Amino acid sequence: VCLFLWGKAIDRYRASRVVPLSILAMGITPLLYACAGDIRILYLAAVFWGIGFWSIDLLVMNTLMEIVPSSDVVKYTGLHYSLMGLRGFTAPFLGIFVARCIGIRPTFFIGALLMFLGAFFTYKIYALFLKIEVR
Repeated sequence: VCLFLWGKAIDRYRASRVVPLSILAMGITPLLYACAGDIRILYLAAVFWGIGFWSIDLLVMNTLMEIVPSSDVVKYTGLHYSLMGLRGFTAPFLGIFVARCIGIRPTFFIGALLMFLGAFFTYKIYALFLKIEVR
């Protein structure tokens, strides 16, 4: 269902405009983790993660097709997945280290802040380089 809805959003607004929304949806997850008082909040966090996560592959492919020459799409796709693999390998270790230093809740707040900043800068970069109208 999420892929269908994200696909419609891409068709209507372009992938490069929709990527920051996907990052925002994923950024809500650590914020909810930090604020969770009971298990129901974690269910809600899983919904937001699913909404954001399932769009990333679709959005990255569409964005690459929008902004890079077709001969380079494979190279950038490989780079994207390599960096995501590196992040997936290192992030848990870094997260554990930070959580031991400052506590779990502040760590989740920092994670949410980084995701929100990532969404903001992604939107600004796309606006700058792709001439997307920023309102």
